[in-house]
Amino acid sequence: LKPDRFEQIMALIALYRPGPMEQIPAYIERKNDPSKIAYLHPALEDITKKTYGVLVYQEQIVLMLQKLAGYTPGQADLVRKAIGKKKRDIMAAEEPRFIEGCVHSGVTEREAKNLWALIQPFADYSFNRAHSASYAYVAYQTAWLKAHFPVEYMAALLTSVKDRKDDKPKYLGMARKMGIPVLIPDVNSSEMDFTPVEESIRFGLSAVRHVGEGVVERIIDARKAKGDFESFYDFCRRVDYQCMNKKTLESLIRAGAFESLGHTRKGLLDKYESISAEISEQRKQEEAGQFSLWGGGTEDGTPQYSDTPVSLEEHPKDILLAQEKEMLGLYVSDHPLLGVEGLLARMCDCSLAALVDRSPGDVLTVGGLIATVNKRVTRKGDIMMLLQLEDLTGSSVEVILFNSTYEKFSSVVRPDAILLVKGRLDQDARDDSLKIIALELHEPRLEERPFEISVEVDLCTPKLVDDLKEILGNHPGSTQVFLHLATGERTTVLRLGTEYCVDTTNGLYAELKANFGSSLTITL
Repeated sequence: LKPDRFEQIMALIALYRPGPMEQIPAYIERKNDPSKIAYLHPALEDITKKTYGVLVYQEQIVLMLQKLAGYTPGQADLVRKAIGKKKRDIMAAEEPRFIEGCVHSGVTEREAKNLWALIQPFADYSFNRAHSASYAYVAYQTAWLKAHFPVEYMAALLTSVKDRKDDKPKYLGMARKMGIPVLIPDVNSSEMDFTPVEESIRFGLSAVRHVGEGVVERIIDARKAKGDFESFYDFCRRVDYQCMNKKTLESLIRAGAFESLGHTRKGLLDKYESISAEISEQRKQEEAGQFSLWGGGTEDGTPQYSDTPVSLEEHPKDILLAQEKEMLGLYVSDHPLLGVEGLLARMCDCSLAALVDRSPGDVLTVGGLIATVNKRVTRKGDIMMLLQLEDLTGSSVEVILFNSTYEKFSSVVRPDAILLVKGRLDQDARDDSLKIIALELHEPRLEERPFEISVEVDLCTPKLVDDLKEILGNHPGSTQVFLHLATGERTTVLRLGTEYCVDTTNGLYAELKANFGSSLTITL
């Protein structure tokens, strides 16, 4: 469309509805090429001039009913209400009356029927102009903010969905795609909600599981009063111990909120209970004025503490990410699919986001990470598994495994597994959501030895390169290919792009040998 006026954004909002949707190509064509504008009847020019001769709004139908079919304003408004409430029976009953009115006004019966054919689709769903203007205004505002203040916009968007676990991954994926890092929560720099920090977004403390807004307010107040926290001990001493229970502390630790203080998550998880209990008891003694019980204090009479060392040992990366996802609802600092998304995409027929462009019944292969696994028992007593498969962008689809499929592939069904799913696309009749009925599940080989090809530079002709590209392209897979170009005693190693990753198990070696013989040396 390439809109250059606000009116065109309004029209786009109104046209993208089940009723007038068929008119979208005509509207775009006429907007970009005024010579294509045409009116079914001269009287329609005044009514549809701003929309290039295309019926877009309910108000245009009201005017057409009055001007061409002789309806009174009240009668035309009744038809508008029928359109707004999708009452097809009322619309069907109006057709003879409309045609008769048009003929009475000098319109031919054929023209009248063609005009009614324009109105009829609006019974499915259509917008009035006021609604379109309101939605278009918001759409323009958000598009402008996203274009000119992307970090601030995405921070606000993430805050708006902080309690919606299905939406957060989608918008985090959008931020990643826009090149905006989202940082884990931090007790020294996080606020209540998601906030822009230079060119990044800092996770809000209130979005951490088991951390309520009241607790966050106490943390921020303590930080404002005496500056940043210097250690976990300092945090426990300064934040009101009465609001900081075991579950809250553990959640903050698992989310990585103390990493900037130099503590590892494992180290704190091993010690936080004893540290917190000790400091809580000290705080109670302070309030009771019993400092002497703790062996003296500073010159001003306040107690003096010494920090017990916390181990620097850390959990493996997979455990850290699992804890992070449990506390934050999504992967933030890293993602199991980062770095392998290109390889995974080569093995799939389409991305999860592109499933909307496929037809129900299509058999296809998609890939992603299992976000959730739910077990169901059918009326017959059979096991049925429901998996939520998601990708790096936050797009997801439900995968259904019936009993026979589950029995065959149960060994790979587990949370956080990276899977390739071959299945049949299905559309739920209740809500039109897309699902995949699984036929096969496989764990792709994403970490394996590279496929190395060596060739003398003198033999590396354009034909050899073209033939090699074609053969590699016919064997798509996940194995990285390295090309060694030898010149005397010197060898240059080229790492081929992910578009040339191969499957080494389906006859690739034999085909290369058959085509190139001794020209190539292959290392598996």
